[in-house]
Amino acid sequence: MKKKTLTTLIIAVVILTLSILIANNLQRHNDPLLEAYDLDGKSTKQLVEYLENKLDEPYGLNASINSDSLIIKDNREQVTIDLDEDLFYLSMAPYFNQTHPCGIHSLITCRGELKNETFSVKISNSATDEVIMNKSMTSYNNGFIGVWLPKDQTFTIEIEKDGAYATATVETSSGSNTCLTTLKLT
Repeated sequence: MKKKTLTTLIIAVVILTLSILIANNLQRHNDPLLEAYDLDGKSTKQLVEYLENKLDEPYGLNASINSDSLIIKDNREQVTIDLDEDLFYLSMAPYFNQTHPCGIHSLITCRGELKNETFSVKISNSATDEVIMNKSMTSYNNGFIGVWLPKDQTFTIEIEKDGAYATATVETSSGSNTCLTTLKLT
C-alpha cells in the first residue's frame, strides 16, 4: 500500500511540475506585449539573440538583461522572463577607440564600436583554468558578442582581433554585471 501511495505521489508531482512548466511557457509566448513586437514563439535564448541584432528601435520598446531576468517593456507593459537558474548571459563589446560605461546590458540600445566583426574568444574558468570556450565569434549588429556562461563562477575572458588583445575577469553571480565594455584591444 505504501509503495502504491508513493508512486501516486511521485506521478502527481511530475504532472504538477510539467503543468507549471507548460503554463509558464505558454504564458511567456502568448503575452500581448511579445505578440505586438513579433517576439512571441521564441525561446529565451532566441529572444536575446534577436534583440541583440535589432537596430530598428520600435518606439518605446526596451529590453534589458540582468543576472536573473530578461525584461522587455514598452510604454504600457512589461514582461519579465526568468533565466535558467544555472545560466548567465554576458554581452561584451571589444573596442579600439570608443566605449561607454555599462553594467546591465540593454539589448536594443547599447552600441559597441565593432559591428559584425570576427574575434577569437577564449573563456576559461579562473579557479580551474579549464577552457570552456575557444572559438571564432562574430559580433552582433550592435557591436556586442553575447555568451551564455555557467552561473556562480569566475571567468577569464581573452579576446583577440588582428593581433590586438583584451582581457578581463568576470563573475557570473546573481547581481553581477551583464554588460562588459572595458575590453580595449591593444
